[in-house]
Amino acid sequence: MNNEDSSTATDRPGMEAKRLRTVIDGKQPKSNSEPLTLHRLEDQVEAARVVLEGVRRRFPTAEWVFVEGTRYHETADMIRPLAKEFSRWPLAQTQRFAIGEAWVQLHHEIGGGTYKSAPLEREIVRDLLAAGRHKWQDHHLLVRAHRHCWGGWFEGKRVAISLPCWQLQSDHATRKSPADYIADIGAVVLTLDDSLLRRGMSPVSFKEFLFPHPQSEAISPFSGAA
Repeated sequence: MNNEDSSTATDRPGMEAKRLRTVIDGKQPKSNSEPLTLHRLEDQVEAARVVLEGVRRRFPTAEWVFVEGTRYHETADMIRPLAKEFSRWPLAQTQRFAIGEAWVQLHHEIGGGTYKSAPLEREIVRDLLAAGRHKWQDHHLLVRAHRHCWGGWFEGKRVAISLPCWQLQSDHATRKSPADYIADIGAVVLTLDDSLLRRGMSPVSFKEFLFPHPQSEAISPFSGAA
């Protein structure tokens, strides 16, 4: 599940900062539905609540927006109460909203690729094609998660970013190599200034906060853990 919160970064109109990250994972069908991180989904929900409560205490006036995660990683009966607890906006697969004249789209999933930049560039192209062919609203900022790696791609006035997460390695991720699939841990603060659009510039700037991934032992289901 990709959980997002926002807080005002400055008193200037059209400016808003967002803190974004993935904090809940779930069961992996590729390994007979074994949990990916904590071995009880209830524990994962409670761990996410503890993390988010810490952020809420730091930013008490922030607005929170939640998007649905990967279907097999979460259950609606567990996620919706958590989203309702933190946000006045309903949980949705995709969230779209305007900050002044700048448009933002939040969506969890994104396709894969050998390079981090290729899927992000593809998302910008898809967004522009939908706007051109079907008259859909195009967006200046496209936010994705799912891959648990940080990345960004600029294309003119448009930016697509892939978010880091709050997840350690799992026994599923390390089954082929202990150094395989080391997630980027951290958060991103985004700033949008829609006045820059009138100057022909991108309204988006960002600052990523990344932390070293601890070299921890993944808990194996064969170790006798409950």
